[in-house]
Amino acid sequence: MARDRDRTILDGWFHPRDAEEVRLACGALVGGSTQGSWGEVRSPGLLSMMRGRARADRDGLWSEQIFGPLVDDRCLCGKYQGAAARGTLCEKCGVLCDASSLRATRWGHLPLARPLRHPIGIDVEVVPVVPPGDRPLVASDDPARPARAPGPVNEAYRALVQRALRWRRLLELNAPDIILNNERRLTQEALERLYAVVRDPPPVATSGWSAPDPEEDDLVPLLTLPLRPPPPIDGDNDDDDDDERTALVFIDDARLAVQRGARLAIVALADGAVLARHDVGGATAVASDGAHLVLTAGTPYPDFGEEGPSALVGLHVLDVARGAWLDRYPESLPSVFFTQDQPEDAGLTDLRDGRSLTLDVPSDRPGVFAWARDQAFVWVGGDDADGLVIGTRDGLVYLETGALALDPERGPFLLADGRLVAEVPARDDDAADDDDDADADWRLSAAALALTSDRRWRVLSPTRAAGELDGQRFTLGFRARAAGFDPTGARLALLASDAILVVAWEGPRLLARLPLPDAAE
Repeated sequence: MARDRDRTILDGWFHPRDAEEVRLACGALVGGSTQGSWGEVRSPGLLSMMRGRARADRDGLWSEQIFGPLVDDRCLCGKYQGAAARGTLCEKCGVLCDASSLRATRWGHLPLARPLRHPIGIDVEVVPVVPPGDRPLVASDDPARPARAPGPVNEAYRALVQRALRWRRLLELNAPDIILNNERRLTQEALERLYAVVRDPPPVATSGWSAPDPEEDDLVPLLTLPLRPPPPIDGDNDDDDDDERTALVFIDDARLAVQRGARLAIVALADGAVLARHDVGGATAVASDGAHLVLTAGTPYPDFGEEGPSALVGLHVLDVARGAWLDRYPESLPSVFFTQDQPEDAGLTDLRDGRSLTLDVPSDRPGVFAWARDQAFVWVGGDDADGLVIGTRDGLVYLETGALALDPERGPFLLADGRLVAEVPARDDDAADDDDDADADWRLSAAALALTSDRRWRVLSPTRAAGELDGQRFTLGFRARAAGFDPTGARLALLASDAILVVAWEGPRLLARLPLPDAAE
């Protein structure tokens, strides 16, 4: 009977011969005592890492509560384990202790805020979510990408759930009709993509990027627009007390860009000598290719004049050798940047060709923790300091940083004076500067990301712990205002309250303690 019901749902919804089969499929999914769905999907999440173990997001597309346990004969919290407990529903975590093979047969469902059109011309109010066994994750042979890719069916479901939840929220907020109609259209398009992907699954996706809308004939590649120097900040630029922007970017093996507020200095790593100074206004340094320094001020956007777009605002490039601001974006520089239309949104946009990528970050306020030096990878996350490392070339997840299991209470601890100690230090020099900070702020620090030539990740977490997939290396005993790896990932620069520390990753050991640029004057 269950098999017949499953075929009714699958064939009736995704391979119907007429409208009646679609109605029967919807009835078999959420109708009466023969209900085929084991729960409502309320989140686009798949898997996240917690204490080094993969866990399915509750109410998500891989939910253990809906689809069954990931591990044979074990509920999520571990209260019920073993063959003797098989068949027991845990009252604590809501997961049935049973065989993980349940995940090949259990269905879920996604209710729609308002009816949408099925392809054969009938309105539907619910979408079946096929069992996870029919939409497995895809493994990777790349050692830099131990995380598995969602695959085309999971990606299509995730896009639909995100759109459906956003549409429902906008309806609850009584948004203007023009916004609601646009969101309904986007949700309808996501439903049609899902329908097509499940009916005829494509080859495994090699890219998560979406091409620009071909109907936008007037789309102008943003990087073809002229650039401007960063405009000065209104008011007194000499007072940086309220400006918390900081950045450390290696220009090359011998030079480091140091930014505090609107002031940026290029310093020599050999002795900390200041080689050049620049006023960067409201921009922040983000990347370098050795000859140029890239700075951004929010999401880059075109400045429109009477004749159309006249310049690109929010993106600036410094020619390091000449000390001059460029009016054109060099072809050699990366073109992918983080975009955020709303605080809860997160995405990447290729300003060269208009491609876009929506990021699925489990946070209400996602943001960028760090970029790899060449912007080939970006680490995005939320309030819990974990997150995803995403390849900007293919849009795929390469690393879930929670898998590193970094512990800010574990030593050895690197202090601001360069000493390495075994015990957890008391709040030191930074605490004196941050008397008004909450204890939680004492834990927050700058993050950094690197991929070595042998494809190993090196990470400095906002929790101050530093490590790789094979283990934690050290923890900072002070708050780093900024951090950055050198081109090889062998050295890490840290901005403390009164100095710049350059640290060898292996060891670790202090290589140099340089004066801040102002002190060097």
